[in-house]
Amino acid sequence: MAHKAKDLLERIKYLEKSIANKKLKVELLTAKAEGGAIRYDKENVQTSCSNFTEQILVDIADLSVEIKEDEEMLDRCISKAYKLIKLLDNIEEQNVLYGYYLDGYTYEMIADKMNYSRREVCRIEDEAIGHLEWLIEK
Repeated sequence: MAHKAKDLLERIKYLEKSIANKKLKVELLTAKAEGGAIRYDKENVQTSCSNFTEQILVDIADLSVEIKEDEEMLDRCISKAYKLIKLLDNIEEQNVLYGYYLDGYTYEMIADKMNYSRREVCRIEDEAIGHLEWLIEK
């Protein structure tokens, strides 16, 4: 069960990036489908755009399902993270974890807000995660 807190927090960052990438793919595929471009593969030449467009629509539908599942997982992870971070006694540790993992701030932005160096923010983050791991194991 080592690193359970860190894994949860990192999962939030991963899911946010994954969702953003999938949404971008949907946008690109939608533009492609609306354009009705003819596709030329290495093995065959497609003279009709209907099969190509159908495949794009299937891909969009699949990605939309994945996005919905990822968003539901993200919501669960965020809920768990809020509850977990709230257990910390140190408000600076809470602020760093909330800021970086839940509010989307960079270390530099957090450092500016808290009047600390980036290095100090990273140290606080490490200590906070260590405290969370200890609380989980308790």
